[in-house]
Amino acid sequence: MAGDMLILQRGYAGELLNAFTTRGRRTPEPGGLRSATYLKYLRTPGSFSLQFNAHDRRILSLRPYHLIEFWLRDGYNDLAYQQFLASLPACAKDARMPGWYRDFTGFVLTEPRLEQEADGSYSSWIYGRSLNDWLYSEYIDYPPGQPQTRKNAPAETVAKELVNENIGPGAGVDAGGYTRVRAGLTIEPDGATGATWKADRSRKLLGDVLQEVGDVGPGDYMIVQIDDAEFEFQWRGPHWGLDRRVGNGARRPMLFAARLGNVATVRSEYSYLDALSAVTVYGQGTSADLLPGTAYDTTLTASTS
Repeated sequence: MAGDMLILQRGYAGELLNAFTTRGRRTPEPGGLRSATYLKYLRTPGSFSLQFNAHDRRILSLRPYHLIEFWLRDGYNDLAYQQFLASLPACAKDARMPGWYRDFTGFVLTEPRLEQEADGSYSSWIYGRSLNDWLYSEYIDYPPGQPQTRKNAPAETVAKELVNENIGPGAGVDAGGYTRVRAGLTIEPDGATGATWKADRSRKLLGDVLQEVGDVGPGDYMIVQIDDAEFEFQWRGPHWGLDRRVGNGARRPMLFAARLGNVATVRSEYSYLDALSAVTVYGQGTSADLLPGTAYDTTLTASTS
């Protein structure tokens, strides 16, 4: 695929501040974007990085929690791509940018980092995470046994209640009187899907509890940008997107191969760097009174670990 990338920088109110392309910009003075990468994940925060020529004055406008949007466009613009665009939700497109779609949005989370390259030139780096970073920014700040901690409902309902009560419009303020509400965040209408999740979780990180709920559902979720400064927590069950595996009926499988031009490198390996063959836990008591219990992974024999 011959694709183009456009990167937009927005301020705290969603106002457009700068636009960057992967080919940089042509100006009388040195400057421009040198590289851009992002990792997009469901449930957990993705990440991104931007590398600029250090002389690009626009770097000075990049502030923590500014929005960075990654827009993509297929250079072929054939029928298959038009069908793909038509299948996307309206919030992923902009009538002012025909042919483009927004694939990723993240928050700037670092000040520019200056680096000297081997050839003596200087570059600046910016790093950040996706909107899902909000899910890991608060814990469930309610006492045990309260309606906000004790849940007994379909997984989708529980997930959306937890988000609403901890970072959404119903989050209120923390012990110091500061708001826990994330500006612009709303919750998608509840479809009450998934298996029942029944538990009590207090003083736990919101993102960790949502992982539990998603496993029970099962279901996938993420925070989606629906406008310049508007965001929505969305749930899809049992999984996000379409099943593209071979043998799934009329749907075309996704094939990756170097000859198709959609794979740069392929690597396969077995690694035992982080292998665990046994875990020992000690109970209550002191010194020799401690009673250990050990669990073994018998798939790793004495000859390998």
